Amino acid sequence: MAAAVSLDEFGVRLKPGALAGSTQQQAYLSFLDADIGQCAEPCLPTNIAERHMEVLAGLYVLQILSVKNVGTNFEGRLQGDGASGPRTLLFNLTDGVQEVVAMEFVPLTKIKLRDVQFGTKLAVTDVTIRQGMLMLETKNCELLGGSVAPRSRALGPGAVQGAGVRRGREENNSGHA
Repeated sequence: MAAAVSLDEFGVRLKPGALAGSTQQQAYLSFLDADIGQCAEPCLPTNIAERHMEVLAGLYVLQILSVKNVGTNFEGRLQGDGASGPRTLLFNLTDGVQEVVAMEFVPLTKIKLRDVQFGTKLAVTDVTIRQGMLMLETKNCELLGGSVAPRSRALGPGAVQGAGVRRGREENNSGHA
């Protein structure tokens, strides 16, 4: 029987039997392209959306469900990295069980929208929570990579071209509720 592989040092607690028989490097690469809910134990504290002015201490690896640039208008959002004006990214992230919103609080110069796809993993460390939202800065987050085939509930007809992540509700519905 193959020994269990651990990704604890990367901030990931694998579910029993997940990615079994792999070396640590193979398991890590497989994890990046797997749905976090299928292979990893949830890591976020309960009721994170109710927390305010706290630091979420430690390393957490989360999966990107969606991202949009709320700092520009609809047309600018379609241009992705080519949009002019200020950029403020708003992420919807998950640990596989719980979802949390994260905002680009300080410009994330290393993150390009073209590199973000549904299921891309994002590592956050010692991140401040304000009004239930993670405040992302270059010093507390890193894009790890990977992607996952979109789940039917997450991607719809308004998916951002080339990025593979869904747009916000107002963009999918052209502003109609």
